[in-house]
Amino acid sequence: TLLPGLSRGGGQKPALDLSNDARLVRLQIGIDPEEQYKSFAVELRTSAGRQVWNRENLAARTRRGSRAVGLTLPATVLKSGEYELRLRGLTESGGSEDVGFYYFNVRKK
Repeated sequence: TLLPGLSRGGGQKPALDLSNDARLVRLQIGIDPEEQYKSFAVELRTSAGRQVWNRENLAARTRRGSRAVGLTLPATVLKSGEYELRLRGLTESGGSEDVGFYYFNVRKK
């Protein structure tokens, strides 16, 4: 689960430990319950800024009073290192707005 509010340089980033034979990674991206976008899109980048994965038309789900966008991605796109996930909300008019940036580390074992 990734929560908003961490900056790139500050705080303890969540760590994802992956075995080398992992096939899929499931992430839950926490969002403000007030975010009422039609759908969401994500871009996953390395700390060097190289895009490694993206997806559009993601829906938010409400569960136990909190909202999150769930996504499943192939484990092969993740190498050991730091990542930035950009979450955008897609508006009714077809535009997009940044909702948040989420940072985490991956450790392959």
